[in-house]
Amino acid sequence: MSHELELFVGQRATLERLRTRWPDAQLYRLTPDAKFTVLPIMDWEAYEHAQSEGLCVPEGWAEPTDLTPTEIEDLATFSVGAALAYVQTNYFGGRGWQGAILWHDGICIYGPEVMWADDEAGRASNNWPINRALRGLGVGAVLGWDEFATLGLGYRSYRDLIERATRLT
Repeated sequence: MSHELELFVGQRATLERLRTRWPDAQLYRLTPDAKFTVLPIMDWEAYEHAQSEGLCVPEGWAEPTDLTPTEIEDLATFSVGAALAYVQTNYFGGRGWQGAILWHDGICIYGPEVMWADDEAGRASNNWPINRALRGLGVGAVLGWDEFATLGLGYRSYRDLIERATRLT
């Protein structure tokens, strides 16, 4: 089974500011009572289609460590007065990785960090990159779920997310 997601997470107002960079990107609520909003980055096929239609959407990165220092600094500006996280998963059949970056009040305070599946056994799940970034954003683990599950990141792919999550207008 695979799990491949790439998205930004934050308060809706923060992601609305981020959308000024990519006006055709869409915002979603992952769960009915979500405190946070997400801006998913399209998979490659959807991205190519959007480009052919002239839409301005983020292209995405192979992994968080591929963001240049300039891109990290530029994205930090969208977190002024708030927090913003970038999270990404790429798993297939138990192999793969996850990564994250966290900005707060205009500064990158965590990441970019990538952790491979082979390293997961040596770290408690609360120290995995996505959970650390989400916790720094203000997502709390509840009822035995980690931050990843509490946020509602059980979607397997970009297409799964856009089909089942609530699109915000």
